[in-house]
Amino acid sequence: MKRSLYFILMGVFCFGILAALADEPSLSVSIDKERVVIGDAVRLTLSLQGATSSHAPELPPIPDFEVQYVGASMQSFTSMTVIIQGKKVEEKRSGGGVDFEYALTPKRVGTLTIPRFSFMLDEKRYSTSEPFVIQVSDFTETQQDVFLKVSVDKETLYLGESALLTFEWYFDKDIQDYSLKIPWYGSLKDFLVEDPKQDPQAQHAQIIINDKEKMTAEKKNVIYQGKRYTVLSFQKILTPIAQGTYTLDPAFLKALVVKGYESSRMEHVPFFRYYSDFDQFFNRGRRAVTDTALSRSKPVAIAVRPLPETNKPVTFTGAVGSFDFQVTLSPEKVQRGEPVTVTMKVIGSGNFNEVQLPDFPEPSAFKGYTPEIKTDTSNADGLVIGEKTFTKVLVGRREGKYEIPSLSFAYFDPTKEKYETLTRGPFPIEVLPGTGQEEPVRLASPPPVAVHRGKEIKVLTQDIRYIKTDLGKLEGGRPPLYQSSLFWYLGFGPLPLFTSLSFLIQRRRKRFQEDIAFARRTHAFKKAQKELTESRRYLSGGNADAFYATLSKALLDFLADKLNRPLGGIPFEAADLLKERKVDEVLLSDLRHSLERLDLAKFSAVRGDLDEMQKLFGNVEKLIFQFEKVIR
Repeated sequence: MKRSLYFILMGVFCFGILAALADEPSLSVSIDKERVVIGDAVRLTLSLQGATSSHAPELPPIPDFEVQYVGASMQSFTSMTVIIQGKKVEEKRSGGGVDFEYALTPKRVGTLTIPRFSFMLDEKRYSTSEPFVIQVSDFTETQQDVFLKVSVDKETLYLGESALLTFEWYFDKDIQDYSLKIPWYGSLKDFLVEDPKQDPQAQHAQIIINDKEKMTAEKKNVIYQGKRYTVLSFQKILTPIAQGTYTLDPAFLKALVVKGYESSRMEHVPFFRYYSDFDQFFNRGRRAVTDTALSRSKPVAIAVRPLPETNKPVTFTGAVGSFDFQVTLSPEKVQRGEPVTVTMKVIGSGNFNEVQLPDFPEPSAFKGYTPEIKTDTSNADGLVIGEKTFTKVLVGRREGKYEIPSLSFAYFDPTKEKYETLTRGPFPIEVLPGTGQEEPVRLASPPPVAVHRGKEIKVLTQDIRYIKTDLGKLEGGRPPLYQSSLFWYLGFGPLPLFTSLSFLIQRRRKRFQEDIAFARRTHAFKKAQKELTESRRYLSGGNADAFYATLSKALLDFLADKLNRPLGGIPFEAADLLKERKVDEVLLSDLRHSLERLDLAKFSAVRGDLDEMQKLFGNVEKLIFQFEKVIR
């Protein structure tokens, strides 16, 4: 009995030691290669034996390397059961763990070192035991089968001037697998990035960039240096927003190129040898022979110069490009109280985001309204072309002859390297008095003249009629309806109510016509709901550009109407105006964040995924409901 108890205690003790060791995760670090060419990446793996967390640890900065988390994979577990004298003591899972993988891309050529480092995971600190030495060599050899080209049509730009960036991938053999790294794709700093209009007649293919980004590229066959290639290409329109010298790092490609095919191992069997020609026709029974091809494009340098200060017009607002300026006024003669429409158009190619309403001196005899702004642009040959229209309505308040002063639009022409100012006008306009004539007030009306079939009926003679002195016998019967009290109650009882209701409706309608601020505030929420419905439809249809545009319009239009402010200044003034009304700071912070996210989506290539778009829609919808209660 004592011996049995001894074995039981020893078994439990040993199992406790094993369980303690199994519960304590252990770290091992490995790399997939020690030699790499510039542009390729080293795969670093952190293996944590016994760990169960799938939360990736954040590595410290590693000198001379760009670190990118790739993913995690779970190791298999094993079960351990302790049975002593036929009795199960305890069962515990042990072993297994998690592998965290990182891609380390070298920034320079030479002998680089991945030093020892430490990190935190599940409130426990781990440290690597040894450094790794990596030999990074330059890659200058041009592959004849596969190579990359990146170029811009202009290497020197003025601030606000656009350039066309072109990426091309040439190959003349089948590609079995590839890894394409473009460092600047998706995160080009200090540039507005737009996609040119794609040719619907061209053939397209989808490629993967930086292991996760999907890009639709144009696919075509070309003859380059006497050799036929298949080319996958895409373009970007870059507009700098800050001056300086920028370098786009080289794109890097690592691909498995199919050099040929070798026969199947079963070819020595007569049956398979008999059908070998048939199999080869469909590439069956053959194995692809591949070779690793590496290619790196040349870096692209772009110098952005500031706009000259010499001879800069006072009316210049930042428009850069080649433009024309047109102004029309219609009609030139109006009656007092009728509108005059002034249409100003800027037509051409350039950065339409910086095209603003020209300085408009409003005559004192007119009442002006906030102009309507419409932009219609497209892309062609790397240029943003189109027109921007400003429509302003004036209403004459006093009759007379007036003149709308000259209107000027200034821009910088990068081709001529000088400022241009286009002036149109002045424009004469005449306000006529109203033509409505008031009818004279008649103190007494002449007796009506009876007319029968277009002829006047005249009284020819008058005579004395016989006067009946006896009314005769009165016949009983039901009195006429008009003598009934119920008729008078039902007919004239609701009259005061209808009169009051009609008065209130007319009064409210008049206020809508005269009080513009009241009309805008009243209709703001209903208008915003319609635009939100449209935005939700674009979200369901996967149209990201239209979704962000309509969602931004819904929020900005709502705030502009509620605050009775011009639409153009709302993104900058809304938070300050609402702060003056003592709106909660948390609500204002949500508003600023939503406006910044909408601007980022509208004016850059940054786009969120579906979850982020749904979250942004919910935030904007919530803001509109909350501001509807706050702003009265």
